Amino acid sequence: MTGGRWRVWLSGAILALLTTGAAHAAGSEGGHADPFAPILLELAVVVLAAVLGRRAAGLVGQPAVLGELVIGVEIGNVGYWLGVITDGLFSAVVIMAMVTTMMTPIALKWSLGRRSASAIA
Repeated sequence: MTGGRWRVWLSGAILALLTTGAAHAAGSEGGHADPFAPILLELAVVVLAAVLGRRAAGLVGQPAVLGELVIGVEIGNVGYWLGVITDGLFSAVVIMAMVTTMMTPIALKWSLGRRSASAIA
């Protein structure tokens, strides 16, 4: 990543941290707390972590998507362990991951089968 890109990512992460800190401070002082700020921070952290996972996977010669998946699994497990993610949400996410993983080969065979059939006709 070039020097300019790193500065943009770092600036975004710092801005997200400062924004969330200000929102929490306003809420604790009796002011209006912004309910969206913590969600925005969590999203920024997940995206930044995924980018780092992508880079780390590339450095060891693995596909970038593998690094993103590993980071996603780690964030999910740490969130569950810290109590940020409830039992019901964690179960739903695990079931969704299992179903989409099992559906992908079937959907690809169906989609590619239709493509090859239309190319022949």
